[in-house]
Amino acid sequence: MQTKPNVKTYEGQTFIIGYVGDKQGCGFYRFRSLATYLNNVENCKYRFLEPPFEINDERILSKTAAIVFKSDASDMTKYCIEHYIKLRKEKGYKYNLVMDFDDLPFKAGDNGASDVLDKKTKLAVDRIVVFAKQMDLIIASTAFLAKKLEENGMKNVKTIPNVVSRYLFGYPTHKLNKKPLICYTGSISHFGDRGATLDFSEKWRTFIKMGVENDIFDVIVFGKSTQKIKFFGKKLGEKIGNIQWSHIFSYPSVLKAINADFMIAPLAPVDFNRAKSNIKMLEAAALGAVFMGDVFEGSPYNGCLKCQAVTESDTPKTIMEKFKFLSKPENYYSVQKAQADFISESNLYTESEKYIGFYFNTLTKKENDMPCGTKKGGGKKPPKK
Repeated sequence: MQTKPNVKTYEGQTFIIGYVGDKQGCGFYRFRSLATYLNNVENCKYRFLEPPFEINDERILSKTAAIVFKSDASDMTKYCIEHYIKLRKEKGYKYNLVMDFDDLPFKAGDNGASDVLDKKTKLAVDRIVVFAKQMDLIIASTAFLAKKLEENGMKNVKTIPNVVSRYLFGYPTHKLNKKPLICYTGSISHFGDRGATLDFSEKWRTFIKMGVENDIFDVIVFGKSTQKIKFFGKKLGEKIGNIQWSHIFSYPSVLKAINADFMIAPLAPVDFNRAKSNIKMLEAAALGAVFMGDVFEGSPYNGCLKCQAVTESDTPKTIMEKFKFLSKPENYYSVQKAQADFISESNLYTESEKYIGFYFNTLTKKENDMPCGTKKGGGKKPPKK
């Protein structure tokens, strides 16, 4: 015998529905990580849903504050947007339609990744723009990206920064090895095979060559072994370790298992990268690995310490000097602590009450919301970047 659903199940709940598409970084850092955490927090008024297709249940939609779409050009996204616009008009629902951007999709004219998109991807971007114009709110991971989206005709664009999850990454307790291990988690080529300016520049490649061949440090990179051989050459490539790309939810545990002393983030000075967040620096800080990355005007890593910054004037020799300075235990642990303090003081972690409050205030266009029954629900200002 069929029984009537228990309406009390939804009492006191407000839903956030997400269609975040792939299983990569954007969906993980900007929806699933927070969703997984808060769906397991007692007394949290918000509950996240990630359905495989559209929802029609009035009991859920009448209590839904926002429906979030990843910047995606699929037919499923098109259908769901049309479905929820139609239902809101017919039923008078109050939810906001939101589209989330984590990368710059538009051509910038400086030979970055978005300048070398193939025809299929360009058509997808055109379609995404049409979808975005139907949204009530656009959210971007950085202020620079938000500015570029506005310049390309998008309205009501707000910034919600990327953060790391302590429940997945843990706390920085790493101990420096006698022979340091450097880890690079990015793509070695990163559209370089299509003609884009390489992030992993020649001076970084030479620095790696100097360190490996002189037995100063070991290196491990992500991707296929054929990629590292092609990029570094057979002789050097065979001395560099590699690990296959992992599922995004396994990624933190994979990084912890690697147990790297340093994490590097080579980055070309192009607008595609200026639109990126400082997530690689946050990951390193969360793991307790000391970060080194490219710093230039508009770089997402401008917040790192001077001794960690690889500037445009640096050479392989000066990069090595900075590395050796950071490899001294007293300097290493001092920087490690500074990185951990930066995450905490800037509220750039998923579990931060201020970040949670800011996330929901932005998404639902409300102020002084206290989603988890806390005394502090976040203010009007975003977390420090």
